[in-house]
Amino acid sequence: MQRFNVLLPALTVGTALVMVQPAQALSGAEVNQIAKESTILVKGQNPGSGVLVGKKENTYYALTAEHVVATPDEYDIVAPDGTEYVLNYQSVQKLPNVDLALVSFTSQKSYQLAKLGNSDQLTEGDKVFIAGWPSSGVALPHIYQFTSGEISGLPPQSIGKGYKMVYTNVTRAGMSGGPVFNDDGKVVGIHGLAEGREVVLPGYQGDRSVIKAGFNLGIPINTFVRLSKKMEAKPQATPQPTPKPIQESTAVAQVIDAPALPALPRGPKVTFDRPPQLVGTSTTNRDARSLGATYFFTIDIPQDAAQPLQKVEFILKQGVQYPRFKATSVKAFEGTKRNKGEALPINIVVSDPSVRTLTVTFDKPVAPGQTITMAVRPVRNPSVGTYMFEVRGTPAGSTAEGQYLGIGRLDFSRSSLGK
Repeated sequence: MQRFNVLLPALTVGTALVMVQPAQALSGAEVNQIAKESTILVKGQNPGSGVLVGKKENTYYALTAEHVVATPDEYDIVAPDGTEYVLNYQSVQKLPNVDLALVSFTSQKSYQLAKLGNSDQLTEGDKVFIAGWPSSGVALPHIYQFTSGEISGLPPQSIGKGYKMVYTNVTRAGMSGGPVFNDDGKVVGIHGLAEGREVVLPGYQGDRSVIKAGFNLGIPINTFVRLSKKMEAKPQATPQPTPKPIQESTAVAQVIDAPALPALPRGPKVTFDRPPQLVGTSTTNRDARSLGATYFFTIDIPQDAAQPLQKVEFILKQGVQYPRFKATSVKAFEGTKRNKGEALPINIVVSDPSVRTLTVTFDKPVAPGQTITMAVRPVRNPSVGTYMFEVRGTPAGSTAEGQYLGIGRLDFSRSSLGK
């Protein structure tokens, strides 16, 4: 009996711990309401979206994709209540090395700011929502849209310009710069669909309709939060009749609602001691405009490279047109075209005509001391001419830096059969 009396308090405490439940996730409708109150439209020649993230006095700050406001032009910001504000382009702040920009407008009205989540806590399978204003058509004006999906991939390295989130949400042109919300109603990323970009996750085992439709890319919000500490919250510039006294500057980080984040580990850039080398480039068909060709790029990773190879980029430097590569058909294997070895699993493939680049990230970094070959297929060969691809390789690691591996040359001529 005494033993029973000793164990009872412990049992009670254990039961109490089990009763503590994590915060309940919001419904899609609840997240949508939050999104509607903080998502903006950026009107211009190529419209985009954005999200209100900060306020200082009567100046509001909205985060969008840099390519939405890439060139000096006339832009209007349409607030959640439909009010339009002229954007002074001189006040646009473009963040370094990422596809993000901060825009601002001045208003006496009260608008809801979005809360920022911690994108470092995301994992594959997490539910996410995207809000934005797709481009209008002949019969369809700008209409706010809200789509649901899930995180389908988190590449080990940025694919370029800060893109490091892959998700299944259906999006359309015009939603670039729109917020990506988690099921707590907090912004965890900025959507950045580029027209014509194809994204493939070879290992994705989810909905086949998603695989067919393609994936979309976003920039983790923590990228912005960390950079915001170095940005000044500037008021929307307006002509003043008399000089104003100089005001103390405020960091953007002080006007946004974001979690405290640990500093990223600092250290030297990770590079190859001796970079891999492109040792061969060939094609199965040199006829211009021909179908069914495969291009082979053979890369030697020397034993003294010191670092494994994580990512390879093929950048078209010379050529009339960027071949429309079949991202779903990209393969990698040990050995050469004539002496194939084991297949090398691929994590993600991105074909981006806007920057004329095909990016391939391996599922596991390829160790030094190997020769590998990448096989890529275009829908059809490009037109007649010489095409020069700069090949760059990046080692594994968060501070890794891409290095030049060589130039691959492919020549295409008219078919003798008149194709």
